[in-house]
Amino acid sequence: MGLPMRYPRFLIVLFVALCLAALPATRAHAAGDDTLPDALEEIQTMTAVAHDAAEGADLARWGGLVDALVEHTGLDRDDVEQLITSAMDLVLVVTTTGERVGVLSAPDSQDLLDAVFALAASVDAHAEHASAKAAYLTERAVEATERALEAERRAMEALADAAPPPVVGPVEQWRPMVERYFDADLVGEALSIITCESNGDPTAINRRSGAAGLFQFIPGTWTHASREAGFSGASPFEPEPSIAAAAWLVAYSLDAGNSAWTHWTCRP
Repeated sequence: MGLPMRYPRFLIVLFVALCLAALPATRAHAAGDDTLPDALEEIQTMTAVAHDAAEGADLARWGGLVDALVEHTGLDRDDVEQLITSAMDLVLVVTTTGERVGVLSAPDSQDLLDAVFALAASVDAHAEHASAKAAYLTERAVEATERALEAERRAMEALADAAPPPVVGPVEQWRPMVERYFDADLVGEALSIITCESNGDPTAINRRSGAAGLFQFIPGTWTHASREAGFSGASPFEPEPSIAAAAWLVAYSLDAGNSAWTHWTCRP
């Protein structure tokens, strides 16, 4: 009895997980977390167990059916196996033809074999014993499949936990603070000014003009704007006072009927 094992997905999970587990930058590796390797090992083991058990169940059914017919027909095993195969092929041909004309439904070959085996198990001791063995192996295959799926879930969770944090650009890192001080429609423009003036480096300084910080305030403007923004005495190299002072200066310009960025050489 075949089982839906999803081997390709297990292999993909295994490949991705091994690659990520090899990266020393991942938190799971750095913390010595064994969840990921343990889950991967269980996926491999349980997938193999499920495959072998399901294959063993199929072989048990086939062997039990062959033994039963050998016992009752006196034919040797090769002849019996050929007889079973030929009979199944004949049934499939007939039912497939009937399906095309709408009078029969063609069964799956595995379903057909299972039906014949069930009939044999009801009248023959060999087949009955094989049926019990096949049922046991099928149960083990199902259990192993469930354990492999659970291990797959743990591996995916470990991968999510181990994934390195997203890389934030030098300017984009200031977006939350810019959003706090600027109106929403000016956030993008403010970030573009930061990009042009300092490329997101709060320690940037122009040695000729003395302009400093994210928005490159010259000393005189900085003293006035930082005080009005509530950061009197702060350094222009401090990110939050620089952003707050720029927001105040932009609002002041707009209130005066000027463009938002009239005090900057850079433009959005």
